[in-house]
Amino acid sequence: MGRRRPDTKSSSPLLPFHDNTEFLRRPSPDRSPSAFISYSHETPEHDERVLNLAMTLRAEGVACEVDAFQVSPPEGWPIWMQKQTKNADFVIVVCTETYARRFVADETPGKGKGATWEGRLIQQDLYDAGENRRIIPIVFDPADVAHIPSVLRSATYYDLSQDSGYRELHRALTNQPRVEKRPVGPMPKRLPDLDSGESDVSALLHLCPDSVPLEVIANVLGQHAITGVVKLLQRLLEAAVLKIEGDAVQLTDRSVDGIPPPSGSLAATGLQASLEFFENHRSTAGRGQVMNIVALAKAADIHTASTQVSRTFRAIQSVLKSFGNKRLVLDVARRSIEASKVSGRGTEQVEDEAVAAICGVSWVYQRTGRLSE
Repeated sequence: MGRRRPDTKSSSPLLPFHDNTEFLRRPSPDRSPSAFISYSHETPEHDERVLNLAMTLRAEGVACEVDAFQVSPPEGWPIWMQKQTKNADFVIVVCTETYARRFVADETPGKGKGATWEGRLIQQDLYDAGENRRIIPIVFDPADVAHIPSVLRSATYYDLSQDSGYRELHRALTNQPRVEKRPVGPMPKRLPDLDSGESDVSALLHLCPDSVPLEVIANVLGQHAITGVVKLLQRLLEAAVLKIEGDAVQLTDRSVDGIPPPSGSLAATGLQASLEFFENHRSTAGRGQVMNIVALAKAADIHTASTQVSRTFRAIQSVLKSFGNKRLVLDVARRSIEASKVSGRGTEQVEDEAVAAICGVSWVYQRTGRLSE
């Protein structure tokens, strides 16, 4: 197809386009595409190639017409050719040296009148349309590429000496591209370059499934006043990347591009601040931070934040159990136990381990009939 020749040679010179390919889609059942083949009579072998092409196309969903199907059209050959070139969805032009000569009326007078007449009709059609949407050049021999008429050289041509050439021609006639365009998706929002404070806040918000209190963000950033936090977030607020509702901040689009991944140290700092907020606000506001605490405990570096992760289960166990998710209780308890065993632990870590083991792991196993384990 086109200016690239396929690699596989046909085994039959008379049926260069023959293959047993099953196409993924057939033409619309409502209407088959139509095509007319314009060619020059040169040799019996050439006429047979053209006829085989027309037969194969008809067998595979294209209403293809060629002069061999006619004995003597009642309207006469000139009018018949005019109707075919005008009414067909596509006109397939079989390019050879002889056809190219007749296409531009540069033939011995009286010879090849049909191809000469069709050449005039096709050129007039191109002239009137100002573009080419339906005239398709093909060749049966790669050497004939040089004989594609100049007015058709800007179009994709198909080399039918290759099996793939016929397949690509069929795709063009039936509008079945090899690659289908994916649907146009939503446009991703891309952040501007962020400073360190903006990066930390956006990464923290992306990590936490629920909105994060401004108080927690202030502690993470080392800010003493909430107004300072709001000022720092101004660019992100204006870009509608996040929003402030009440005393908490939330991402408006988690697919936004440009949010850096949270570091283990940021997760540890966020966990420390969230645990302090939870212990100081044992109301609805504090309960709303439990899933954020769980996410931060999972993301924190267990070696550098062992103290915070170790105490996580003990701090939130009552609220965690009230959710009714035993798997979540078990996961958080095991994470706390893992952190409590980091070297250099003290009394607090030992107590954290005991609470997580008895009130967490054993509690779940008892309620699932597996306490013997």
